[in-house]
Amino acid sequence: METRRTSGARTGRSRLRYARQILLALPLLVLLGSSLGCAPPPGGQTFRPNSNVISEEDIRAVPASNLFDVVERLRPLWLRAGPSRSANLPTEVVVIMNDMYFGPVESLRSISPEAVFQIRYMDSAGATAQFPGIEASRHVAGAIIVRIARR
Repeated sequence: METRRTSGARTGRSRLRYARQILLALPLLVLLGSSLGCAPPPGGQTFRPNSNVISEEDIRAVPASNLFDVVERLRPLWLRAGPSRSANLPTEVVVIMNDMYFGPVESLRSISPEAVFQIRYMDSAGATAQFPGIEASRHVAGAIIVRIARR
């Protein structure tokens, strides 16, 4: 009789251990299951609000009379120059149109959105490396690169 009692006690302990393991694994299973619903759709692109590119579709979706208003609505942080690193040089965001310096960020007000197919932002290091000479007489905080539609 004692043998049965010992084996029954072991069975009870192993059931308890098994139940504890399930309870410990449950939060992990819930987390895994909830993350599956957050996966991007197959073949589709996810929305990235901090992207460095504004597509032609995004430009057309914004009712604006100039490119400054488009950028201000979609990526307002692109327009801010931040603090100056030099007391002698002004810090500014520059506009590059079709690989040529176009002017300061305010010059976006003179560009019609209908002619543009892409707007891209580049940080200071990338802009000065890709467009040498734009740092003449200014400290470049970033560059807004505008691509005009080719016809």
